[in-house]
Amino acid sequence: PIHVGPVGQLMLKGPRHRQTPIVCVRGVACTAELYGEGLHRGDKMLVMRQCGQEAVLEGVVDGTVDGRTTFSVDQTALSAIPPDQYKICWRPPCSAAVNGTGCSTSTRGARFEVAIFDVRGAFLLDSPPVVLNAGKNWTVPNSGIGVSSQDRMRLLQQCGRPNKDGVSVIEAFSSPDLFFDFGTLTMKQVQAIKYNKCWCQVQGAVGCNDDRHFLAGTG
Repeated sequence: PIHVGPVGQLMLKGPRHRQTPIVCVRGVACTAELYGEGLHRGDKMLVMRQCGQEAVLEGVVDGTVDGRTTFSVDQTALSAIPPDQYKICWRPPCSAAVNGTGCSTSTRGARFEVAIFDVRGAFLLDSPPVVLNAGKNWTVPNSGIGVSSQDRMRLLQQCGRPNKDGVSVIEAFSSPDLFFDFGTLTMKQVQAIKYNKCWCQVQGAVGCNDDRHFLAGTG
């Protein structure tokens, strides 16, 4: 006769798929809860267009507490990628059970989709530099994913940092029809230097009232 009975316990460790997308904004630090068992600080949660491909950034994961862990990405990392829909992908830790040759550096082992990761914000435009002429009106379209009339743009020498002494900060608010109107620029405002167009969206504690909030460059 065949006897059937328990021979032991099997525990599966790893994340569970999150049903709702994680939505983040370019240039703003982002945190979200993920769920699973046996996750550890240092487990790799990689943001990719498709799991198993090249990672566009890496999130930080805390250890699992009561089946939950915190996934976070800092504002600098989020400012560097274009708005789009990505996926958060988990790579199991290296161990004898995971054919771990090179797994500490390879991203192709991250094949398990944990969540949809939506990044919103202004597009990164690969366009030729614009020459600003004093005495002329200048407008810039507020184009992107999830942009709004709450957005602001500053012309900074380096996005996220104050201009050097003597260099004015030039700022515009988005209009309801999604344009930044800088008005007529004067000789006092415009200097013969290179500016970057730096974008910010009001989000909670980020009031877009400090140069550090304008990390997301648009060109």
